Amino acid sequence: MDSLVTLLGRFHPLVVHLPIGILFLLAIVEVFTWFPRFPRIPDRVRTLILIVAAISAITASTFGWLLARGGEYDAAILDRHRYLGIAATVLAVGMLVFHRMRWQRTYTVLWISALAVLSLAGHYGGSLTHGSDYLAFHFGNGAPVADLTKVTVFDGAVHPILEQRCFACHGASKSNGELRYDSWEALEKGGKNGPSFKAGNSAGSLMIQRAHLPLEAKEHMPPKGKPQLSENELSLLEWWIDSGASRDLKLANADMPSYITEMLVGRFPGLRPPVPERAASLASAVELEGKLGVMIRPLAVDSPWFSANARQSGSSFGDTQLESLAPVALALTSLDLGETDVTDEGLKALVAMKNLRRLSLDRTRITDAGLRNLSGLKYLEYLNVHTTAVTDAGLVALKPLKQLRSLYVWQTKVTPAAVEGLSSQLVDHRRIRRLEDKIADLENEIRNQQFNANFGIRSGPAAKPSEKPHARETVSATTASPPLQP
Repeated sequence: MDSLVTLLGRFHPLVVHLPIGILFLLAIVEVFTWFPRFPRIPDRVRTLILIVAAISAITASTFGWLLARGGEYDAAILDRHRYLGIAATVLAVGMLVFHRMRWQRTYTVLWISALAVLSLAGHYGGSLTHGSDYLAFHFGNGAPVADLTKVTVFDGAVHPILEQRCFACHGASKSNGELRYDSWEALEKGGKNGPSFKAGNSAGSLMIQRAHLPLEAKEHMPPKGKPQLSENELSLLEWWIDSGASRDLKLANADMPSYITEMLVGRFPGLRPPVPERAASLASAVELEGKLGVMIRPLAVDSPWFSANARQSGSSFGDTQLESLAPVALALTSLDLGETDVTDEGLKALVAMKNLRRLSLDRTRITDAGLRNLSGLKYLEYLNVHTTAVTDAGLVALKPLKQLRSLYVWQTKVTPAAVEGLSSQLVDHRRIRRLEDKIADLENEIRNQQFNANFGIRSGPAAKPSEKPHARETVSATTASPPLQP
């Protein structure tokens, strides 16, 4: 019996729209009949419409009552929605009765009242489903935020995901499993199945485990039919939990992977690197080329970003010359210092080159101590230190470089074990596996859509099956041979 009650209750969201649509459409037609140019509705047609409206309203109210018995909703909002729904049903029946009695004025008052009651009932019904601040949230939270020192990762990145994906079932209006996500205190407390997350352990966190269940599973969250977590959103939640699930970590201080930055940059433009003025950078570049004997060029026509190559200067380019690049420091995204005379001390000048993405330090005198000066290069993707004195200890300083994906360590004392440890810090391997699984699923889908005709004739050697494509988000370390220089 309980299963039948639950099943019938779940028809409420489907059935409830029928009387609403009928009554609103009838009201619109009734308004038009007040004007002489529009014909009146025949009594038989109006009666039929009112009978359907009354029956569907009674059915919707009954199913709604059954649904309320099985759901965990906010009691106050539920009561308002319930009794307003009953009032709307009574008004629908009253409209039919007074129309048949030909009490036109009373009938008119009733359908006007029905519209007002239906509007309020619909508002509270939406609050039960989407949360009481559903509209207000989207109107008030779209403006870009400039000061990243005033916004925490939880408030700016995590909470909006929970609001969009979880509040419908775990908010103030409804709290399945006695679990609420609409405040930090409620999220930290958890529900009847325990805490929803374990700081530092996303794999052991209930909210992540439920999200990874098959869509058809009963405990999968969000439930089937609800907006699902995107790959980036799920990865963001995992990253936040694995990073300690901090309530107070500011966006300005967070070392976020690139895919998370791209998710948030629309609302937080400060997450993008500062763009220097091209004209000033170009003038400084021309002057420095003649003064230092290095090549400093824009990456493209009208691009504000530059590359600098000091390799051709060799030993005549040292720490002093590196400091002299300060006027173009913010504009540099690529810097080649290979085979120059720079030292660990000179690498302190790199602190000003916040937008560097490629850095070559091969065949220089740098050591592990010098790599500590790279910790602020949060956009660095490529690092070449082959034929240097760098060891495993130096790789520890690279762990804050969340964007680093290519590392050249040929002819150094770096071991594969150290590289593997660095990779585990920089790369979300679970995300890679999920992406690889998606690739495999898409490949299977493509094969299922293909057509093959076999004539029984072998025209050549059998093609070898292609290797599984590698995901792009990996850290590669080359130890066999030096790379070609850009």
